[in-house]
Amino acid sequence: MRTGDRPKRPSKRAPARPARPPSAAPGRASKPDTRSPRIAALEQQLKDALEQQTAISEILQVMSSSPSEIQPVLNAIARNAARFCAAEDCGVALLREDGMLEQVAQYGPIRSFIAPWPVDRGSVRGRAIIDRRVIHVKDMSTESEDEYPTGVRRARELGQRSILAAPLLREGVPLGAIALRRTEVRPFTDKQIGLLRTFADQAAIAIENVRLFNETKESLEQQTAVAEVLKTISRSAFDLQPVLDTVIENAARLSGADVAWMARVEEGGVRYGVAAFDPHGLLRGPHAFQVVPADRRQAL
Repeated sequence: MRTGDRPKRPSKRAPARPARPPSAAPGRASKPDTRSPRIAALEQQLKDALEQQTAISEILQVMSSSPSEIQPVLNAIARNAARFCAAEDCGVALLREDGMLEQVAQYGPIRSFIAPWPVDRGSVRGRAIIDRRVIHVKDMSTESEDEYPTGVRRARELGQRSILAAPLLREGVPLGAIALRRTEVRPFTDKQIGLLRTFADQAAIAIENVRLFNETKESLEQQTAVAEVLKTISRSAFDLQPVLDTVIENAARLSGADVAWMARVEEGGVRYGVAAFDPHGLLRGPHAFQVVPADRRQAL
């Protein structure tokens, strides 16, 4: 110490306190963050909604690109239903004119070919059609053959366990049914049940759209054919042959026939080949363009 220097006094500054966490307020206990589970649930709901919209968008895109064909649409519905409902397999069956159910679209590893079967309560899809509602069987292997004879037999043959089926309805009229199948006992959730209803509605709408489109197309083709015949008549007022040729050609085209001809009753019998549509040269038989005796046993 130098002469004249004053001695330094010890500092009276209080010792530093440990820093508080920024989230802890003075005098208050920290609360757990309760927002995370809620946010996670909302994020999952958003993800599920986006996936469902994506599936429906894909189906609508297929419908718009195939307005006259139902098969691509049903294939897309089976694929998306199996995917978004977490099922190994999905099959779509339609009602035939003879009243039998026939599987027309299938996605998944379970055997695709199933012989047509009757619409009754012995199968899950048959019961869904009869009852006009969704049928959910949690484990088919535990059901009795008296209750589900067809379903139990298929469970043994194909290994299907949990099954969910929904009818395809158009204004209450059944068109068929769609079914989800799992090879293990894992019941479907309420959300998956609701989603299958959506896919069933999409299938019914697609079937109706294709029917209306084809009916409109057929009606337009018929009107075009009639207009063409009338146009030929107006141009050939004194010549019958062009009119007959136009009539038979349009008749073959509208009916999808490979060959068509017209016969006329004449004295002594029937003359075949008065007018003919024969692009492949098939009308070369002994009676072609000749008068033959009329006989009720002749089909042509």
